[in-house]
Amino acid sequence: MNSAITRQRSDLSVMRMKGVLIEPPPIATDFVATLEHAVAQLPQAQAIAEEALTRGLRRVYFVGCGGSHFAAIPASYLLEARTRSVSATAMSSAEFANRSVHAMGRDVLVVAASHSGTTPETVSAANAAREAGALVAAITRTGASPLSDVADFVFDYPSDVTVAEPKALHFMQIALAITAACGDLREPTECWDSLRVLPEVLREAKVTVGAVASVIASQWQKAELVYVIGSGATFGTACATAACYLQEMSWMHASAIDGADFFHGPFEVVGDRHVLVLVGEDESRSVGERVASFCKRHYDQVEVLDSRGYPMPGVASGQRGWMTSLVMTALCRRLLDFVAAAGGHDIAARKYMHKVAY
Repeated sequence: MNSAITRQRSDLSVMRMKGVLIEPPPIATDFVATLEHAVAQLPQAQAIAEEALTRGLRRVYFVGCGGSHFAAIPASYLLEARTRSVSATAMSSAEFANRSVHAMGRDVLVVAASHSGTTPETVSAANAAREAGALVAAITRTGASPLSDVADFVFDYPSDVTVAEPKALHFMQIALAITAACGDLREPTECWDSLRVLPEVLREAKVTVGAVASVIASQWQKAELVYVIGSGATFGTACATAACYLQEMSWMHASAIDGADFFHGPFEVVGDRHVLVLVGEDESRSVGERVASFCKRHYDQVEVLDSRGYPMPGVASGQRGWMTSLVMTALCRRLLDFVAAAGGHDIAARKYMHKVAY
């Protein structure tokens, strides 16, 4: 039996005795299959990268609303950190659609994501990009939607349950393909091999985090406010965890903080509330370690999720950095299941979203 799973079951036995075990819903049965479907679209990501470069690609905009926007932040971070000739920006669709983007043209790629493919702001952003001559890619659940109709390339993930991980994977896959096409991807063969094992890696991460997630969910039940801190690629996951998983889906007060700004104001007050620190393995790891070290020394209500604590079988050590955000997405999405189970909250319930005019 896998050692990580064995360890988790041992931890769960201890928690049963302590009376803090929380039983979440099982991991979605389509989880691995949906991610495998997304990974299989790597050739299309490589095709859009080649097409963009033939057009003189110099800038990529990753756009979306809410969770789709946050899922784009790691891809933008990777391109900015590792490519020499292409710049990248992750932006809310509403901002993109409503401000003048003067640098738009055929040498720009816009990657727009919307689960339904109908999000008005995202469809508007894609239309604006298309009209300005940019190359447009869509990421959505289904290939037939208003967003897909606008796009030159469409990336899909046919699931209403497994959403966060394949969406983030598509963004990252496109970023990696562009990095490779620019000649800036280190060990590309290792990278593509790591992509192929990613579905099982993320599923195992979800299993392994159960012990920690059960404790966190139990502690957060009476939390007045939760601060989620991430840096670099993990800042996108911190935003998604606070805004989507806790505020939108759990109706809990939460706020995301960029670890790079933590010591420039926020650290004076966040210790009075529950704190979750996300530490990855990309170029920003030292920032996350510094935040985690301070929080553990000075705060009582702090938990740390460090991607180094999670095995990635089949992944070369040099490829773990870009995988950080995908692993963190899987961990925090699974944490949501535990939080919902502990509070008895229906994560599909909404008071305003799709209920009233806004």
